[in-house]
Formats: sequence, C-alpha cells, structure tokens
Amino acid sequence: MARLVVIADDLTGANANGVQLTGKGFSAETVLGELSPDKAAQKEPDALLIPTSSRALPADEAYALVHDAVNKVKDAAIDLYSKRVDSTLRGNLGSETDAFLDALGDDRLAVVAPCFASAGRTLVGGFLLVNGIPLDRTEAASDPKTPVHTADAAELFRVQSKRAVANLDLNDLRESTDSVSLKIRRAYEGGARILLIDCIDDLDLAKIADAVMLSKVPFIAVDPGVFTATLAAKMIVPEKVQVARKHRVLALIGSVNPVAAGQVEALIEKRAPLTVEINTRALLDKERRSKEIDRVVAEASMVEGDTILVVGDGIDPDKRIDLSSFDKKSEWELSASELINEGFAEIGKRLIESDLEIEGLMTTGGDITVATYRFLGGEGLALQAEIVPLGSFGHLIGGPFEGLSVITKGGMVGDKDALVTCVDHLMKQPARTPGA
Repeated sequence: MARLVVIADDLTGANANGVQLTGKGFSAETVLGELSPDKAAQKEPDALLIPTSSRALPADEAYALVHDAVNKVKDAAIDLYSKRVDSTLRGNLGSETDAFLDALGDDRLAVVAPCFASAGRTLVGGFLLVNGIPLDRTEAASDPKTPVHTADAAELFRVQSKRAVANLDLNDLRESTDSVSLKIRRAYEGGARILLIDCIDDLDLAKIADAVMLSKVPFIAVDPGVFTATLAAKMIVPEKVQVARKHRVLALIGSVNPVAAGQVEALIEKRAPLTVEINTRALLDKERRSKEIDRVVAEASMVEGDTILVVGDGIDPDKRIDLSSFDKKSEWELSASELINEGFAEIGKRLIESDLEIEGLMTTGGDITVATYRFLGGEGLALQAEIVPLGSFGHLIGGPFEGLSVITKGGMVGDKDALVTCVDHLMKQPARTPGA
C-alpha cells in the first residue's frame, strides 16, 4: 500500500509531482484509467498519483471526481495526502479541496504553500507572482479554458470553497518554527480549514513543513508539488532508502553569508535533509541556552532519513545578531562568537554520541569546525582529498570518535551545489575503523 497519495487535476501535473518525489528517492506511480479500492490497496510504490482530468470541468463535476478518487484510496496506513494544484492556480481549487477534505471526513486543515521557486512561482502578501509578475498580469489571465483574474490566492479559494480561509504572511514565517507552528494551530482552532502561507523559496517550504508537523494539526498539502515533496522527505522513509542506507551525515552550518545561504537552499531542495534551525539569540541567553540546545538535539534526533542539517538562524539576514554590540554589554566570560561556536559544537557532539549511524560530519565556518572537533576530542585530521575548492575531506584522529569521516569548508567558497557535493561524498565514505 502506498504511503503518500496525490490527487492531481490533470495528468501532466500528476507526473510533475511524481518527478519531484522520485528526485528525493521515492518510487512513484501515476494511475491511468479507473482505480478500484482493491487495486489501490495492492499498489506498492511509495507514492500513488491519481489524475482526475478535472481542471476545466464545472465545479460540481470536479468535486465528484476528487471525492470519489479519495474514497477509493483513503487508508489509515497513508502518512500524507496531497491535493496537487496548478502552479498558476487555474482550475477548481476550492471545490476540489473541499471534496478532498469531505471525503477524508476527519476535519483536516488544507495547508496551501504554492511556491515553486525553480519555476518562478512565489506567494508574497497572499499574492501569487510568476517571475515577479502578479498572476493576473500573466498569460494565466487569458487562458482559454481556466482564466485567472486575480493574483489574490486566498480570494480564489474563498470564492470557490465553502470553508473558512486564512493567511500567514512572510512576517509570520520569519518568526521561529515554534511560533509559526503555534499560529497554524491558532488558525485551525479559530475555524480556518484552508490556510495559505506565503513562501518564496525552498527554505520557506522546509520551515512550513516543520511547523505544520510540529503543530500536530491534521492536514493535507495543497501545492504544485515541491511542498508535498518536502513534507514527504520529512515524514516518510522511501522503501529503497530503508534498504540501502548504511549511515547518516550531520551537517553543521554556522556561516551566515549569502554564499552559504544559497548552498543550504540547494541542499534542502536536492537532498531534503531533516533541517533544524538554531535560535542563536537563545544561545546567548543564560536562561535559555541549555533549553535551546536540548530542543535542537531532540528535534534533530527525530531523523529517519540519511542527512541531518543543523543551521543557525543567522542564515536569514533579518535574524542576524550584532555580535560586537552584544559583547559590550554581556556578562558572559566568552564572546558571543565563542558562545555560538560552542553551542554548535555541543549539539554536534550530543547528536553523534546518541546516533551511532552518524558516520559523516560536514561543517562550514572555521571557528565552528575547531570548536566541534575539540568537543569531539579530536587531535587532528588524516587528510584525504579536496572535494570542492577549499573543501577538505579526511578522518578525525584521536578521541572517542576517531575515524569519523569529516569535510570542512569555508563558508564563502564553492558554487551553489558545494554542500550537496560534500554531503554526497560523505554518504559514500563511512567512518573508518581506527588503525585501518
């Protein structure tokens, strides 16, 4: 039985969503023709994609097709349901979302995150932009079958759906994951059953995924495919990965420059790691520091896949701290930079101690790397190769974690895929037995 079901309003959309999933290691199968409940139960791919060819149909006919499709496949074993919608929001958005939720019948929230950054689709202030242009000023406005006359995504759902619609904007999303999670729960408890969330890139989608999972609100995903794939990578372990995975990689990313930010974005997009963001302000607060380290370790320990990404929130320019200003009024003996470095190092050590499957460590930023190796008891590195410019691969020497495969890279060097390349290399190079 499939563990992820996607209902799409056309075949090409279903296939596009499926490719997003296969790119993350899932097996995916698009159904052609009628699918009975018995046949649905016999399907064994990770993801089952069902096109209803309903985009241009009258709303009541589209509703009936989606309702019937969901009824045939719904099962307690399914971890994630997704309503695939067009990336320019054409078609029967509201009626098909209503049909999906009605068929499930368990009072879920439809979380709408229609960002598709690689195709230029972003949601800003509730308005869908296509390559920076409002949707109603693009070709979608003159589509012969399903024209769209407003860029206001929430309005499109309100006009078509019988359910209450709410929004979270970019200001909401720039708050902590805990805060976003609380706002999702409050919207649900306030009666909203369709929630649109602003998003401009894959980092936003990863944060929304983390927040909705943390909220414990029952939900379905509504999007053109990237959000669903992001959720799937966090919620479901593909069958082939369960068999093939032999070890994990931990990436500690402390650099906060634009180069590092782009590399983090590419790693999230292409490898879908379990991503946990550190609140660096909390690391500088004597009352909050220990709790923040405990939180990050606990969240990062929930991984079922092969990569854990721990990144400081300073990767977002709006969250960066003026370290020199902090040092002038600080009562700590250590500087702000040292406190942050040692916070990363403690988190890394605790994760490696508790998870014997972590056999590769990726770090960016020289100070964080030094602090981490010191916390691990390392006495040196047995260097092996340069994987990317200024990205050195080797094995840790000395201490209880001797033989750990490591790559350290300067935060401002490398192309956008540098982190992906390094993590992939570590996946192929497990820890070395001391003396080998």
